[in-house]
Amino acid sequence: MNKFRRIIIGSLCLMFLYNIDTVYARVKHAKPNVRDIRQEKNIRLVESNPENIDAHHKFISEAYSQDQMLRQYRSWMKITRFKKVSTFPFALGEFYSACNQPTASQSYLLKAVTLNPSLAKAWELLSENVMLSNKDDAQVYALKAVKIDPENPGFAVTYALTFKNTDKLKFDSLLLSVVNHFPASEQTFRALSLLANNTNNIEKKIGYYDTMFKSSFVLRSELLNYELVDYFHLLLCSNPQKAAELAQEMSVNRKAAHLDKWRYKKIIAESLIKAQALISNRQADSAIAILDTIHLEKYYTNACTQLILLKAEATAAKPVDETMPADTNIKAAYDTLVRYYSKTPADTVRSAMFEYGSQLNLTGEQVMADVWKLRDLAAQPATDFLLQSYLEDKKVSLKDYNDKVKLVTYWFPSCGSCLSEFSHFESVNKSLGDKKIPVLALNLAPEENSKVLPLYDAQKYTFTPLHDNNARKKGNMPANGAPTSYLIDQNGKIIFSGFMINDQNEGMLRLMISELLSRNQQQYLTKTNTSRNPEE
Repeated sequence: MNKFRRIIIGSLCLMFLYNIDTVYARVKHAKPNVRDIRQEKNIRLVESNPENIDAHHKFISEAYSQDQMLRQYRSWMKITRFKKVSTFPFALGEFYSACNQPTASQSYLLKAVTLNPSLAKAWELLSENVMLSNKDDAQVYALKAVKIDPENPGFAVTYALTFKNTDKLKFDSLLLSVVNHFPASEQTFRALSLLANNTNNIEKKIGYYDTMFKSSFVLRSELLNYELVDYFHLLLCSNPQKAAELAQEMSVNRKAAHLDKWRYKKIIAESLIKAQALISNRQADSAIAILDTIHLEKYYTNACTQLILLKAEATAAKPVDETMPADTNIKAAYDTLVRYYSKTPADTVRSAMFEYGSQLNLTGEQVMADVWKLRDLAAQPATDFLLQSYLEDKKVSLKDYNDKVKLVTYWFPSCGSCLSEFSHFESVNKSLGDKKIPVLALNLAPEENSKVLPLYDAQKYTFTPLHDNNARKKGNMPANGAPTSYLIDQNGKIIFSGFMINDQNEGMLRLMISELLSRNQQQYLTKTNTSRNPEE
């Protein structure tokens, strides 16, 4: 038995040794892996140039994986000759910052500036990491970067951003200083963009865009394209001829993005000019035919409003058929505005709607009754949800807000447009005083859960943040991107759906909420009066 066992074990040992020899032979004669060679080359590059950030960037970008890269950095930072080299923790801090992981980034960047207090870029990244959660620290860090390198316009813009929500005058002043002192810098574009997107003054906004377009560097980047699209739609309302000239220049510039779209924008502007001329010449039918060919994105609220007002004006100016009532076209223009206003209220549309209504001998109450008739026809009960709150250990449902007007919005912490929209929510709610409505903010990015409360506390928001469940069936309140918002009345019905608030249409939100609250009050009084005992 023992002999048999020795034979078996001996055979296994021979097999093992044979396999080892085989593997060694294969490795010995195998061709070097290109990826291994490149990785070793990048490691040697960093080790021979430890303070060269470009060498670190090359190693990080070409690493096998994040885990492999982090293991290598941990190994390097234990080596005595590298312990005092600030580039190692800075490279990791920069990497985590780019990955939108501010907590991890912060610890490495603080190590970097401890080793090298004159590392201006590290101070700027530290400021950007805490911009939303700690304005005081953000200002201190950004100012250090500016003092170390006062000729860097990027640092100056970052410092200006720390005053965005606390000191508007200083925010504007610092950005204008960048524009004036660094006219040929790409950061001038960034400064002008921030100025344009943070003012409600249309004339100033147009002025900033005009300066941006005429700047000596005249970038033809994707970002500039977006800014000039905003500029185009503003001009469409105030100066369509200038809008056409802008579109023409962009459509023939081979460096511009989306040439075909700019050619179409040129057609839109020229069509609008032609339609206005036809209305002035009493050729309303021809004007309407042209206006019906113009299609604008609903995001550009002011331009859409201008278009619907022109359509109503042209409709009202049409010659009246002798067989029809004299006010037929006025009624058609009125109906056009009522339909639009029922979904997208705007002060200018409201004024024109009431003016046409008065020509039809309608009172203000009758006009609003027509508006609410359409809203009620379109209203649907909102799909309910039961979602965990970030603020306390409980779940929140729409039913918790029965008998209240409420706003539901989809967002996530790193969404810039979402954060911008929150400022408008807060502004409108603040103006309502004790009538402010509950705002339920559903976070679409569970991976950003850790950022919600720090952001909420730092910005002193008043909404209720909720965890969203991506598997949840959202019914008639889909999240078509972020931000997407819904206004729901006291009966749980969606009245306004799928909208987004920006600096162009904060007034729209104000009208939406005030009209819902007003109707809520009217229905309450009606209900109270009808339920009273007649003998009382």
